[in-house]
Formats: sequence, structure tokens, C-alpha cells
Amino acid sequence: LVRTMNICLEAQGLTTGGTSRMDDGSATIPYSQAAHRALIALRCAKNSRPFNIVDDEDYRTEVQMLRPGTTLPRPKTVSRDINSIYLELSQHVRQYFIVSLIIYSI
Repeated sequence: LVRTMNICLEAQGLTTGGTSRMDDGSATIPYSQAAHRALIALRCAKNSRPFNIVDDEDYRTEVQMLRPGTTLPRPKTVSRDINSIYLELSQHVRQYFIVSLIIYSI
């Protein structure tokens, strides 16, 4: 996920800044609004969460506690992000199967 996020950020001309290590050895990822939106979209899609989770008061409080001043996307934006991710990745899956079909038909 981090590798793919970094590729996406680089494609948008944003610096990834790499990852750094916390005292306990765990990796930290530099914050960007694009990465945060991607993470929210992936969480909703992967865990069958509703898009309006970003409107949940407790979730908003948690985000503000962890990173004050963060602007969360609207549920409609989360929906569009998931759709964009699906459309982009479906092209990669399609290409994979086309290549596989060609390889196995030789």
C-alpha cells in the first residue's frame, strides 16, 4: 500500500518524503491530503464502511486530535475517490488478463 501510494504521489509531482522510523521501530508516513483521501477510500472499500463515516463526529474528533486543522473530504468525494481507484485498477487487471491470455495461447 505504501509503495503504491508513493508511486501515485510521484505521478502527481508530489514528494513522498520517504518513511521514517519511530522509537519502537514502526514506520511513519509523511502526511498529505491526497494520501489521507486514498486511505479513507481504501478503508471504506476494503471494510465495507459507509462513505459518510467521514461525517461521524467521533471520527472527526479523532482526526483533529491526531492532526489538528485537517480537512476531511465529504462522503461524495469519498465515493468519487473509490470510483476513480476502481476504474484505474480495473484497467490494470484487464491488461494483466490480456497479457496472460496471449502468453498461454502461444
